[in-house]
Amino acid sequence: MPLYLYRDSIGQGILYLQRKGWLNVSLHTKLEIVKQDFENKSLELGKG
Repeated sequence: MPLYLYRDSIGQGILYLQRKGWLNVSLHTKLEIVKQDFENKSLELGKG
């Protein structure tokens, strides 16, 4: 997936969470979670 599409989907997810009232969760925390999840998936694919 091109990076700009990946980043765009993160932005949409954040907008969705904000609409749901998760405004107190910081952008940085969300990006850290997404980054860790992405790295974990990459490691799993590498092992496979």
